[in-house]
Amino acid sequence: MINIETFESILSNSPIKKKSLLSKISNSDTLKSFINNLYNKLDIPKEGFICSLLYLYNIVKKDNNDLKVILNDTKNFIFTGIILYIKFSYDEKFDIKYICNYCNISYNKFLQLETFILNKLKWNIYYTDKEINEFKMYLEHCMD
Repeated sequence: MINIETFESILSNSPIKKKSLLSKISNSDTLKSFINNLYNKLDIPKEGFICSLLYLYNIVKKDNNDLKVILNDTKNFIFTGIILYIKFSYDEKFDIKYICNYCNISYNKFLQLETFILNKLKWNIYYTDKEINEFKMYLEHCMD
């Protein structure tokens, strides 16, 4: 499972730092627990998490200043990315307010971050299987 230092390293495309900015803000066990909880509650495929990280990675790649913004609210950004993936990938209607409440996420915060992510990515959240697989290999490399 990904930890805080690896997460920051992936987004910043730099080596893992001994003392990351995020380690001051959040405990890696807390992030692991949060991600596991999302998997259990939402029964999402791995691609949902991978695409969520890919969205965030591409935001930081375009503007490194956004790294600090994302790291200061990692859980909400990951959650929002996963929900964007689900909304884009499945042609089913679901109650986002209910899902936010069920996962203890503020609906208003979700809407704010959804707009942030979509605007930063210029509403381009579609990735080919090739792009997803390449990023998945990059993730696996970072976690070695």
